[in-house]
Amino acid sequence: MKKYTIAILMLPIAVLAVINFTSDKSQVKSAAIDCATYQNIQQCWDDQIDAALKDQGLAESFRLVSQLYQAEPLFTSDCHGYVHKLGESTYFSYKKGEQINLPPETAYCGYGFYHGFMEKLLTDGGHIVDAGHFCDYAAQRVTTVLADACYHGAGHGAMALSTADPALWSKPGALVSKSTKICNQLSGDEIKISRCNSGVFMEIANYFIGGEYKLEPDSNDPLGICLSQPDDLKMDCYTQMYAVLRKISGNNFQKAVVFVERIKGDRYAEESIQTLAGASRNHISMMRLRFAVDFAVIWNRGAFAAWPWRLC
Repeated sequence: MKKYTIAILMLPIAVLAVINFTSDKSQVKSAAIDCATYQNIQQCWDDQIDAALKDQGLAESFRLVSQLYQAEPLFTSDCHGYVHKLGESTYFSYKKGEQINLPPETAYCGYGFYHGFMEKLLTDGGHIVDAGHFCDYAAQRVTTVLADACYHGAGHGAMALSTADPALWSKPGALVSKSTKICNQLSGDEIKISRCNSGVFMEIANYFIGGEYKLEPDSNDPLGICLSQPDDLKMDCYTQMYAVLRKISGNNFQKAVVFVERIKGDRYAEESIQTLAGASRNHISMMRLRFAVDFAVIWNRGAFAAWPWRLC
């Protein structure tokens, strides 16, 4: 296989988000729940978002998410987790037969809303066909892009359902096999099935990273799980293992590329390097965002001279 000469210039981001801390914080403080009474600020944010969902609807809850994202660096670092929980809560409203109006903002924070919604739907006794109906609804109400993210979330749900069987723990191949069979029960649309399968592989990559369900990556061959897949699943696997490569390499792009160069099949390798590069750029962007947040906070406090010069 040919070697890849990869030159990625990590140039400064041309435009950083303009963050108005004073106005955003005043808006957040005006929420129905006052976080000043909480010892755990993260729990307060959860409760604020949940209250907004119950009292004012999904669009308002995402408006609050947007405010917190801009105003609270700690919230920003785990935004995906917060909207994941929001998806879970919305599922229960959907289960009750309530009308769900999906705003475009459900795409925020890596589409975590759809991950949470689908995981809860499938582990609560729902069928993958039911998941497909909701995703088609998302396509009609918002955009087909969100439908793709929704089907990807269904793959996360399929894997969550598979891990309910402890006999499959520590067996990544068996978990993937069971989960992709669930995805194959979709309408026969190859694109929808592929998006679902991509969610399966992203979820098991998360398990590898977190050491969940007695799973851990092979530090010598982290992409071996993809090589063992049938041809119709290889691409979905190779493109979703970037997080594992980044963890094993210590977020060192050059070290991670070594594993990509071993992939048999240039098409798989090209797609894999693209997702790895994209994830690396996002990592650098987040570091710069934290840099900007630290700078703005300390500048506003008039303590610039004592500011610690660090990126994250």
